[in-house]
Amino acid sequence: MTVAEAARRLEVSPSLVYSLVASGRLGCYRIGHGRGMIRISEGHIEEYLHQSERGREAAPPPPAPVAPRNLKHIRLR
Repeated sequence: MTVAEAARRLEVSPSLVYSLVASGRLGCYRIGHGRGMIRISEGHIEEYLHQSERGREAAPPPPAPVAPRNLKHIRLR
């Protein structure tokens, strides 16, 4: 489903859905090149609702690995 459809399903604004996706609290699929189009499955919605139940604290997503940078423009003496 699209972000707008997910927002209607959750009875929230589309901007909140985008925020939940960006924070990793709501799963999604990205279709297309680059950032792609966001699509959210019913399973993603159900998982989010289950994690959001009162008294349950969802574990934060693990941090993304940081690739080492190759700094060729810096000269070490």
